Amino acid sequence: MYGVSGILFNHESPRRGAEFVTRKISLAVARIKLGLLDKVSLGNLDAERDWGFAGDYVRAMHLMLQQEPPENYVVGTGTMHKVSDAARIAFGHVGLDWRDHVVVDPGLVRPAEVPLTRIDHRNHPALHPAMARLADTYRALPAQKL
Repeated sequence: MYGVSGILFNHESPRRGAEFVTRKISLAVARIKLGLLDKVSLGNLDAERDWGFAGDYVRAMHLMLQQEPPENYVVGTGTMHKVSDAARIAFGHVGLDWRDHVVVDPGLVRPAEVPLTRIDHRNHPALHPAMARLADTYRALPAQKL
C-alpha cells in the first residue's frame, strides 16, 4: 500500500470561500472600489498566517505522490504575514488606503487565536511566498461574485 500525508498551510486562490479572511478582503476591496460598500469589518489585524498560492500547493501534492518511498510532508511558504498586510496589499492594488476602509469588529476576533505556527525550513523546503500572488487573486475577481 502506498500512503502519503501532507500538512498544508493556508492556500489561497480566487476560488476561496468568502468566509475566509483573504477572500473577504478581496471581495470587499472590489465592492468598495465600485462604490457598493464603504467599510469592511475584520477581526484581529495582527493575526499572522503562512499564506501560499493554491496552485503551488496542488503542484506540491502532485510531487508528493511521485516520491518513493512515500513520506509525510509539511507544505508552506515559511513567510508569515499579518491580516493587515493582506488588507494593505489588496487595497493598494486598487489605489486605496486600507486604513480608510477597514474597521475592527471585536465580535470577529477569535476567542482563542491560533498559535503562531510556521514551517521549519531545516526539515521542510518552503514554497514561494504568497503575498505577491495575492494580486492575482484580486485581478481574478468575477463580477458576478460582487
